[in-house]
Amino acid sequence: MNCLRSGGAEKQLLWIASEIVSLGIPCSILELAAGERTERIEAMVRVALEKGVLVLRAPPHSGNWQGLGRLRRHLSDTRPDLIWSWGLRADGICYLGRLLNAPTKWIMSIRSANTQLGNFGSWIRKQLARRCDGVISNTHAGLVMSEIQYIPTLRQWVLPNAVALDSSTQVDLPDLPPQRLVLVMLGNIKIMTKGYDLAAQLAQILLGKAFLFELRIAGRPDELAELETIFHRLNVQSVVKFYGEVSHPEEFLREGHLFLLLSRFEGMPNTLLEALSVGLPAIATDVGDLRVLKDKGAPFDLVPIENVKAATEAVERALAQWSNTRVAAAKGRGWVQANFSEEACRAVLREILAEVLEA
Repeated sequence: MNCLRSGGAEKQLLWIASEIVSLGIPCSILELAAGERTERIEAMVRVALEKGVLVLRAPPHSGNWQGLGRLRRHLSDTRPDLIWSWGLRADGICYLGRLLNAPTKWIMSIRSANTQLGNFGSWIRKQLARRCDGVISNTHAGLVMSEIQYIPTLRQWVLPNAVALDSSTQVDLPDLPPQRLVLVMLGNIKIMTKGYDLAAQLAQILLGKAFLFELRIAGRPDELAELETIFHRLNVQSVVKFYGEVSHPEEFLREGHLFLLLSRFEGMPNTLLEALSVGLPAIATDVGDLRVLKDKGAPFDLVPIENVKAATEAVERALAQWSNTRVAAAKGRGWVQANFSEEACRAVLREILAEVLEA
């Protein structure tokens, strides 16, 4: 793994490692780069350690060559049956290991972030994929956008994100339309990727219509200064509140009335699944596999990417048709449980491991 710091990939990796150990298969995570972990990730690391996962944290200022050396030493010491790389740096290190005749089987993960690499990055990814024994994505769209599905000899699997369901975090939506609608967005502050600039435009339109609302945002503040500049330029800062990086996102979500996902790039957004799982109505852009999920009955409102007008109308419609909004929200938890529960994802993981290890 490149770095266990924060994000959906890190959460999924830790869950998978814990599940592998629960099957009686020893599992270790080798971190290539050092980084400060969020409280939530740190808690998941502790759980993984308690279950028997070996987590090898990267020393400060560790680089690619140091990572390759650490990987080779670890392979020599443990002789694992399988290496599973997460992140482009990790893929590259494993590729170099293959050039050095490491005999261990190697599979790669393709995440939503991998689809934004550009032409050169995608070319690199395909060269790496030709050397490995298979790729796993959390979405069908991830395989399509990375063009890896065009390598006919490469084995490919889709392993959905697992969502932990906690009955204590259910949203208690009001029976009547709220006087002031609380919109919530959750995700690291990557303005173009996550569409926070679009959220600012949406807020400006709603303010112009004298719509009573508040926009609450939580996430790692990577580009917060730039985002605050956008909010001030559009004069919407009075209705926006930033909560920083939250350790318990379900508690943050529970305080909202309507979840917004305005991303330009996503594969399978964990935040949307988490919002639905706590019973929060949601509006999302047509990214990744969300169109497929919508066609299969997912209870959220889907709008075109970068279409602020459509997103604004969806917000207004959610409030105007509040009884319908509450009905859709009530279906969210059951839908997530049927499609993305830990039990459902665990079965898929076991099938993949059996196929890879027995090949």
